[in-house]
Amino acid sequence: MGWSNYIIIKKWKILIEVSRDIDDIADYEIVAIEKAISDNSADERMYMQGENIIDMGDVAINKITIRDISELYKTYDIVQSLSGMSNDKLFLFWLKNRGIDFTIESEHNIDKKEYEKEGYLIIIRD
Repeated sequence: MGWSNYIIIKKWKILIEVSRDIDDIADYEIVAIEKAISDNSADERMYMQGENIIDMGDVAINKITIRDISELYKTYDIVQSLSGMSNDKLFLFWLKNRGIDFTIESEHNIDKKEYEKEGYLIIIRD
């Protein structure tokens, strides 16, 4: 791989320069993002205890249960999976989530001038 890779979206006629370490998004990253942005994420951090819904932030220290610790760990695990993730990976997640076909190629394997002749927009990162 070269210094850069390019996400190529033929349907949109666009090349987007990304970092060279981007070759795809791993399954565990997809799962972490889905958990972090799911509609149920707030509900998953809350649970039923008797008749009351308890938010983790309102649990008194002397009343912490194993379930509270488990919920805290699950939240931590999601955040830890996402820490350090580049915006390029988030973009790949967005593309995959919407079913948009793309390929990723090294800068050494493509001819940008040829893509320009074909009418592609080329987005270069700063």
